[in-house]
Amino acid sequence: MLIFPFWNLLFSQVSDLLNNPQFIRYTVSILVHPEKVSLSICVKFEQSVKNQLVADVDVGAFLSGGLDSSTIVGFMSLYQSQPIKTFSVGFPDERFDESPYALAASHRFGTQHEINISSETSTKLWYKFRSRGCILWFV
Repeated sequence: MLIFPFWNLLFSQVSDLLNNPQFIRYTVSILVHPEKVSLSICVKFEQSVKNQLVADVDVGAFLSGGLDSSTIVGFMSLYQSQPIKTFSVGFPDERFDESPYALAASHRFGTQHEINISSETSTKLWYKFRSRGCILWFV
């Protein structure tokens, strides 16, 4: 699979990108076989998560309940024998509090979840969670 980010410095102009044979083959393959591309991305994503689980300490994740963090935690749960430690930050103002979504994802994947309702800065929270003795993924 080829990935051409829009900031790719190999192409000085859009016309260079559009005239590149690899880009054309990649684009055609997406249009003709989108299911193959989706499966390929899913397999690579799962393998990437699995590779990141190799550690001498517990591995945990911040879990917002959104698509990104929930997908990562879902894949993590496939390869961990113990419940994954997940953390989320809730806020007193319910308009900004996503902790109920994180809690739902936690229940779905059987994680050991901790919600911290706080108005502290993210830096202070980072050190608080880090002191718990696990590596955290930020998504």
